[in-house]
Amino acid sequence: MKIEIVIPGRAIPQGGLRIIPLPDGKRILAPNNSAKLNPWRKKVRDAAKAAMRDAAWEMFGPEIPLSAQLQFCFLRPKSTDRRFPTVKPDIDKLERAILDSLTGIVWTDDAQVVRVTKAKHYGEFQRVEIRVERMG
Repeated sequence: MKIEIVIPGRAIPQGGLRIIPLPDGKRILAPNNSAKLNPWRKKVRDAAKAAMRDAAWEMFGPEIPLSAQLQFCFLRPKSTDRRFPTVKPDIDKLERAILDSLTGIVWTDDAQVVRVTKAKHYGEFQRVEIRVERMG
């Protein structure tokens, strides 16, 4: 039992958080790069909803352990002969953006993901490929 999702475009990492003070003295936490991250996360959520609908699947309940495979594909800059993208964005921040985006669509909570394999590589077009499988 697995689902595969492909999101075209350049992956946006989920960076650190910043504190935004509110007039009533309360504070909220927001990602540092929310202007780019929010549209990316919507694109990921929309692709996940379509994949779940096409597969006639419902969201995995909180007791179900899952495995996620993440492939981040970037265009190779003309100015480099590097074989792998050893530059930013960091792979852990790319992973965080994907896992958080799929919460409430593919799984109840990203804590259900008990195994993650991930890679950054170069390709002909930018995209993220996601495969989620039920464990056990």
